[in-house]
Amino acid sequence: MDIFSLDPSPTFVAPVPLPVPGGEPVVVKFRFRHKEEEEFYAMLAESREQKENFGQFLARFVDGWEGDAINAPFSLEALAKLCRNYPRAAQAIFRVYEAELIGAVRKN
Repeated sequence: MDIFSLDPSPTFVAPVPLPVPGGEPVVVKFRFRHKEEEEFYAMLAESREQKENFGQFLARFVDGWEGDAINAPFSLEALAKLCRNYPRAAQAIFRVYEAELIGAVRKN
């Protein structure tokens, strides 16, 4: 029997379908940092206030990626390059993180 823990793991992994212009999405397993609800909303407000770019914002909660679906090892520089070259990918990463963490569902 599984037991629900009130103390979450500090990180969790979730698959993110990264959109590729003119092609099919590529699913990448991202490792995310867990945040409590107040931390999550404070992070959003602080990021907006500081006018962070996608790479800076994602660096607040992306802890890595797993597997070989991306042709480079994880680093903050690689994450920033991903965001610069594929801005829609940054949105997809955040949407999955938000849905996994707080259960948000967005409608198109």
